[in-house]
Amino acid sequence: MSFFITKSNFIRIAKKVDLTPEQLLKPIYKADIFFLNKLEIKLILSVKQVLDDIKTGATILTKSGQFQDTLTYVYEYTHYSKYHIDKNCKALKSDFKDIFIPVEIKFKAGEKTIDEQRVKEFRDWMKTPEIIDLYANDPERFYDRMEIKFRLQNRLTGEEVKNKGVQEISNLSAAELEKKIDEIISTSMDYCYATDKRAKILMGCDLRLHTYYATSEKYRRERIPYNTGYTDGEVREVLLEYHQTIKAPLINSLIDYYIISLNEGLYFSKNIMEQLEFQPCKMCVTNNV
Repeated sequence: MSFFITKSNFIRIAKKVDLTPEQLLKPIYKADIFFLNKLEIKLILSVKQVLDDIKTGATILTKSGQFQDTLTYVYEYTHYSKYHIDKNCKALKSDFKDIFIPVEIKFKAGEKTIDEQRVKEFRDWMKTPEIIDLYANDPERFYDRMEIKFRLQNRLTGEEVKNKGVQEISNLSAAELEKKIDEIISTSMDYCYATDKRAKILMGCDLRLHTYYATSEKYRRERIPYNTGYTDGEVREVLLEYHQTIKAPLINSLIDYYIISLNEGLYFSKNIMEQLEFQPCKMCVTNNV
């Protein structure tokens, strides 16, 4: 019997792979791509390597399937991800709204190390019945209490945390994805030179490699160490648009291309699931196997 995992969980596993120096030198695609940074290239190579290893029966050079608490959300926790047999499993559709932990809580002023004790204090406070009720039904009182307790004045940011399943994988064929990838690569230079502002930021300083200044929670707080002639806010706006228009679609299409080429439904044997330290879904596996 074969089991499947979600694309998002597969990518999280791939990120943990320790590639050899030789594997890191492999091409990520038939055409050269000059605007991805080392971490982005490693992600694509890791996805392909894990799929290749599983297909050939090689040992998977990855770490535990346990995903650590990143201290990003209020209700986040360390857990083992699940594998499934039913693509209509209710657990795959169990979206919920979580709350970002404010930067002012995570980091002390001027420090880059996460203040785990303060994160715990904030989480514990947010989970008390009284505060849960105030957050849902009386936001003004909630924010008054939060300001008194933590000296925070900014509003909290909620995010719909989706348990993304098989719908994440493109429904295009490998050939269609290849065409899409080629089109993104061929239009990427025209995009960069479409305006003087883009050209100066993306090409003059080659910041197309460093879109993490706009996408990463950590680097969004850092000063951008390049003299572009524009404010950091303007630079981040250009970087974010470039990432969303060019880089993210390209990376996602490359990942889908290798998934569809090597394991279209992300189906694996129980032995592979155990090797990756995934646990059976209690809703669709434990009750039916």
